Amino acid sequence: MTHTLSSSGGGGDGDIMAFVMARLERALGPIEARTCVERMLKRMERTNLSSPDDLLRFAECLLAEPGIHEVLGRALKVSALLRGAREFRR
Repeated sequence: MTHTLSSSGGGGDGDIMAFVMARLERALGPIEARTCVERMLKRMERTNLSSPDDLLRFAECLLAEPGIHEVLGRALKVSALLRGAREFRR
């Protein structure tokens, strides 16, 4: 399975992937960020993040992880909601 882990500028769907990678690389370093994204995308059964709702699902996956991953999940969840993601209550 090939993952789209980076994007070059411009508008559109790639901006969310680029945003996530930049945030995670800043906090975890490039190698751990890539590993983390691959693990979360696999858990989501996705190959990339293309919408605010995808970003929210990704953040919720991170929230299930302990430590810094949970903290990053909280920050990304706020970003997803600010971008228009909708939280569905069960």
